[in-house]
Amino acid sequence: MSKKWKRKTCVYCGAEGKSDTKDHILARQFVLERHRGYLPAVPACTECNNRKSALESELVSLLPFGGRHADASEQLEFLVGGRLERNERLRSKLSAALTNELITDLEGRTVERTMVIYGPCLDRWVEFLTLGLIAHHFQQTVAGKVVITPSLLSMAGEIAYAPIFRAKGHRVPPTSIGGGALYYQGTMSLEQPLASVWRMAFFGGIHIGGEEPHLRGRTYYVEVKPLPEAGPND
Repeated sequence: MSKKWKRKTCVYCGAEGKSDTKDHILARQFVLERHRGYLPAVPACTECNNRKSALESELVSLLPFGGRHADASEQLEFLVGGRLERNERLRSKLSAALTNELITDLEGRTVERTMVIYGPCLDRWVEFLTLGLIAHHFQQTVAGKVVITPSLLSMAGEIAYAPIFRAKGHRVPPTSIGGGALYYQGTMSLEQPLASVWRMAFFGGIHIGGEEPHLRGRTYYVEVKPLPEAGPND
């Protein structure tokens, strides 16, 4: 492991000098080999890396089932199939987490049949991704200084929130990594550098949510706000 990643501040917990490894913000296991040429990484401590990896070990088998991008079938065949064959517990969990439903548009018309992913660990994973993206794009470690609130956007919500990403701020343009496994964009406030907003979609925009249709969406909207006691120079 390069010295570049050692004894740095862990971007996930904010502990100074604690990093002992690098962590790909989007883990390599989510990405087909031909798309692994550029996967941004950040310094992380072993404890945080293990917590994030525990979430990824299940999500890597869950998310591709709802995939809408061109590589989805390959993801299932080469990254998911073998793992499920060897893990009955994970197969059972996935059966309970997936449902195949008809999706309607804003006017109630049926537009497609798709998988809806029920994944309570997704929010926590999105928090990890957000911390990593902030560190990667803005060279800031904000763990322990902010509150991160992920929420799902409906189609109407995606339209309503779109202007936020065109407003003045330090912008991260629409970016796709891992061959479309992760799409995101963001903007950081000019007045308060700890405040930012992001939106993310996985595997081409899978449908994620709970049992009620109004709680579902294809895009995560992530709001990052400073804690009351945290200032821009803390």
